Amino acid sequence: FNSTSLKSIYLGSNDLSGTLPEVDATSFNMIEYLYLDHNRFTGSIPSGWVDLVSLGGLDLSYNQLVNPLPDLSVLITTTTNPNGFYTLYLQNNLFDGELPSWVAGGESQLKMLSFNISCNPFNVTTVWSPW
Repeated sequence: FNSTSLKSIYLGSNDLSGTLPEVDATSFNMIEYLYLDHNRFTGSIPSGWVDLVSLGGLDLSYNQLVNPLPDLSVLITTTTNPNGFYTLYLQNNLFDGELPSWVAGGESQLKMLSFNISCNPFNVTTVWSPW
């Protein structure tokens, strides 16, 4: 397949395992939706994934992913991703420690319709509200 024209990848619930691969943002610059939920991926989200600026939806829920959680704010701000980042699902993984500042900060440029990081062992000491 020609990865420069591929727009969506849905590989949820396929019992996939191992670590998430680094991706070449120039080869996958048209990916808008990446769904890898309900698998058995381990390790952390590769830092290079923040370069997938066309991404409008990312679902990595129900895996076994751990820190560090890369700063995904570059994908979900109106200044860097004019199309908007609409869904980010990271629930039911093993992310722990303090909530990342890009999540807890409530930055005014964040543009999401659906966001879920529940059921992770985060150490939440600050209550954040988008309102």
